Amino acid sequence: MKAIEEFKVSESVTTWLNKYKSLHKKISIAPEGLPSIIDSHLNGESFEGISEFGELFETVSNLYE
Repeated sequence: MKAIEEFKVSESVTTWLNKYKSLHKKISIAPEGLPSIIDSHLNGESFEGISEFGELFETVSNLYE
């Protein structure tokens, strides 16, 4: 997935987080009072690597809060 590859060579974690924040929001399901989960289907399509992206984004985001 492009976002994961970009993270590997990114010079700015903050820039990467800002760039992919909207994608993360689209794939995250956050039931009230429960941790969010990643939906690997977006607009009826399944995306390879989307779960890995979601996990990476959440981990990095938590480190930089």
